[in-house]
Amino acid sequence: MTKYLSGLTTAFLSMLLGAWLMASPFSVGGQSGGDWSGQTQVEFWTGLAVLLVAVAAQIAYGMGLAQDLRDRGLVQPRAAAPAEAAPMPAPDPEPRLEDLLAPLITALQRDLHPQDDASRQPAQTQPQMQARPLTPAAGAAPHTDRRNL
Repeated sequence: MTKYLSGLTTAFLSMLLGAWLMASPFSVGGQSGGDWSGQTQVEFWTGLAVLLVAVAAQIAYGMGLAQDLRDRGLVQPRAAAPAEAAPMPAPDPEPRLEDLLAPLITALQRDLHPQDDASRQPAQTQPQMQARPLTPAAGAAPHTDRRNL
């Protein structure tokens, strides 16, 4: 994988170099309008060639990296599109509003009238816990309230 990353980095730097070769005659004042001088033509066309080779290398290394990641199982290959998808059933054009709101209305009624709900259900008996006085454990220091100190 390192060979692909180093190739991508080198191709990117080569793209920057090609772009600079194309722009340098105009940006540093070597060409000041009019017909291009011989030096400007050489730099521009050389920069364009370097840029195109770098773009091709970028694509090749990128495709190689993607294939390497697929081979290692780090990236799942794209699934092929199904030839013919089964048609989806048409949704009900007008769902009844009452059917949609019925659960909400029932829940609101239960929340607003909890005593009615409790009277409808049989009372469940739960064992009552008896309160015991708290006593300090044997050998424990008595608790003092530090707020009053």
